[in-house]
Amino acid sequence: MEIDYTDFTFDNEYGPISYKGFHWTGQITEIYWETWKLDQGVPKQVGVREFITPATHSPQLQFNEFLSNPPSELQKVLDWEIFRTRLKLAIRRMAVARFCEWRYLRAKNAGDDIIGDPDYEPPSLFESKDK
Repeated sequence: MEIDYTDFTFDNEYGPISYKGFHWTGQITEIYWETWKLDQGVPKQVGVREFITPATHSPQLQFNEFLSNPPSELQKVLDWEIFRTRLKLAIRRMAVARFCEWRYLRAKNAGDDIIGDPDYEPPSLFESKDK
């Protein structure tokens, strides 16, 4: 059975992903980072919580907030759209991997010899049609 990655559909921007009527991943509702430093041995939050998703803005890394010897360039601009695109691809790959594992275990438990089948080709998790 050939798997078409595009058949694994996002219900929302970051999941869950459905295929054949089942959810194979959950939904990511937010991703953020916080900067913390030790202040005399006690963890202390520095600055504010920066949200990466949902994509309301593109947060910048402030190196001086967490490095003892920051580089001369105190702020680094990152391309968050590349991150968000790769995140979506990783979520889809996870859904496909979970489906393939489920299918393999189901066949194994049913006594099917898919590993001994010369025509069986597991899908590659690293080459998809939606690069």
